[in-house]
Amino acid sequence: MLPSKLYLSKGSILIDATLTEGDNRGRENFTVMHEVFHQVLHKNCFRRDPPDYIHSTTQGALNRKKSLKTSLDFIEYQANACAAAFLMPQNVVRDEFKKRSSDLGSKYPLPCDYMVESIICDMADAFSVSKQAMRYRLNSLKMITFDAPPIQLKISI
Repeated sequence: MLPSKLYLSKGSILIDATLTEGDNRGRENFTVMHEVFHQVLHKNCFRRDPPDYIHSTTQGALNRKKSLKTSLDFIEYQANACAAAFLMPQNVVRDEFKKRSSDLGSKYPLPCDYMVESIICDMADAFSVSKQAMRYRLNSLKMITFDAPPIQLKISI
């Protein structure tokens, strides 16, 4: 495949076909909604001809710990937050996680161990999002934590 020019009408969203190569419907859904929210929230960024910038997402796009230093960081955070809220509504996700994790205790956030990871996988499938998106959504809702629980050792002498 040789590169060629592709002419699109103004306001079009173009998503690279490699997104669907891995057969990851959840990632595809999140990326599409992320781009839709750019179109809704950030039209002025794409108004010029050529646009102010070409947009692409990276693997760590959902990472909340990244500091928002530039305008681009801020609009990426906004598009991610809106896509997450649209695909994984707060109350529904919380209720569903509480229901599925009731055997693990009721003190939240729960540490992200293998049992919680299993719940995350099931919920990601139920909401048609990636495991990474569900993990970060549950973390942002303070339902899980990525921090390892403290190791408690009892030493008898």
